[in-house]
Amino acid sequence: MDESNAMQLNSFVPSSSLPVAPSLLSPHDDTTVLRGAVSAWPQTGGSDPLGRAAAQARRLGANDRSGSSREKYARCWAQFVHWIGADDRLRSYDEVPALPAIVGLYIGSLRERKLTKATILVHLAAIGYAHEMAGHSPPWEQSAQLKSQIRGLRREDDGDRQERGAIEREMATEVLLALPEPTSLKDIRDHFIFCLGWTTALRRSNITALRRRDIRIEYDTLHQRRYLDVLIRRSKTDQEGQGRHVVVTELPGKHPLCAVRALERWLSVTDLEPDVPLVQSVTLAREINQRLTGNALDPKDIARAVKRLLEHAGLDATKYAAHSLRRGFATTMQNAGVPDGVAMEHGGWKSKDTYYRYNRVDKARKNAIRDLFG
Repeated sequence: MDESNAMQLNSFVPSSSLPVAPSLLSPHDDTTVLRGAVSAWPQTGGSDPLGRAAAQARRLGANDRSGSSREKYARCWAQFVHWIGADDRLRSYDEVPALPAIVGLYIGSLRERKLTKATILVHLAAIGYAHEMAGHSPPWEQSAQLKSQIRGLRREDDGDRQERGAIEREMATEVLLALPEPTSLKDIRDHFIFCLGWTTALRRSNITALRRRDIRIEYDTLHQRRYLDVLIRRSKTDQEGQGRHVVVTELPGKHPLCAVRALERWLSVTDLEPDVPLVQSVTLAREINQRLTGNALDPKDIARAVKRLLEHAGLDATKYAAHSLRRGFATTMQNAGVPDGVAMEHGGWKSKDTYYRYNRVDKARKNAIRDLFG
């Protein structure tokens, strides 16, 4: 595979200097200019209407996946290309179109590294996306054997891997009560992340994608209390970006899990502009000298923030992750008898099966053996 084509496929983000993929062009094709403009992904079309149309076409094409998905695909694709180039026996083969046997070997190598099947399926999605962008069908569409291997992967058990535990309401409250009043920028941020993550049941990628303008403190004149209005512009189950609002009421008294007061405190020490990330990384300076970097957190940083609070509260953080907040919200709602429709709309669940899959605690409290033996 030549260098320019590799560069084209290794990047799924807009770039005015992105080279034209040779596979998209034909020296005798009257549409070469248009194809070249589209492939080059110009950010401005100048005064030429055709150039502006091409720029708009590429912009819309870039919007077929969320930014986080394209970044993830780019990382996975880079790993696939590196894996082929690192082995003398494979180096002579093209990455695109990739032979089904090569992709099958790659699946085996990922499984050998103990990657979960969910992670491997993301790698396959990245390979398929790269082929699509280069005008080729995915390798598994040409091979019944590779299709069979992928079905086998989907059926396989991930062994002793366990889903992280749920942080139910009582546990979340106890964790925050066990912590001293947050004073440093990092501690105030982490406390806000914990409260926001639990009360909104947002995925970690949704939290990191929030901008300051996406969250507001409003006042309910009828019930005379404040609430958060959080705009989720795009999510895992909303790839087309229709958006949805999550409303979180201010909790009574001085409840430590109140996201309204946690946001209020975070904004009081940050003074964020509307277009900047809501939760940002901070400098590594001592507490009194910590400053925001202006960079949005990585989704993995949300998990680290949750684990830090659990560790400071004296708990075993290895049993939990960022998703434990969302899982704990679902478990708490079900055990409290909150109507499914209300809870699912709040947390953005489309499927009852997914919503109920979280709740192992409820199965321990309501099961046939317990009922039989009283």
